[in-house]
Amino acid sequence: MTDCTIKHDSILTGQAWVTEVLYGHPERCLNAFGMSSNIFMWLLAKLSMSGLCDSRHVSAAEQLAIFLYFVCQGASQ
Repeated sequence: MTDCTIKHDSILTGQAWVTEVLYGHPERCLNAFGMSSNIFMWLLAKLSMSGLCDSRHVSAAEQLAIFLYFVCQGASQ
């Protein structure tokens, strides 16, 4: 018999979810974005220097997180 642990139990959305993933358990960031939080923050800084910026409703970090999540998960519409 194995113990079952709920993995995706966050009620947060948007920037709050991104923050939770980045600063939570390291494995969660790897699973969601395919990279460690340090690399995510480095990439965000590089993209920000190249023109990525917050939109009216979505932060640059959230934009990057959405992109990486879909690429990493192979998700579709």
